[in-house]
Amino acid sequence: MEEIYDSDLAKELLTILSNTDLEFINKLPSNFLNELSFVAADSNKEFFIQKNKSLKEQNISEECKDLLSFLYYSTLDSKDKEILLDNWLKNDINNN
Repeated sequence: MEEIYDSDLAKELLTILSNTDLEFINKLPSNFLNELSFVAADSNKEFFIQKNKSLKEQNISEECKDLLSFLYYSTLDSKDKEILLDNWLKNDINNN
């Protein structure tokens, strides 16, 4: 996985992951999570998750959304990736 240099992004992502299903987190490489924690330590920003709101309703940066999408996609097996891409293409076609 790529190194993360933005401490605020790292801290924002860790805030979200701390409120995420443990099964998903366990699929992420431990060295990535360790690097994320190390980089996040330099952030002075505070991030909050409202537990009564869905992830879509949270105030999350576009960069964090992109990284979450990448992480989710990277944990899928090939069959699930195929299903996800097929649905994405169908939605793209329907929206154009």
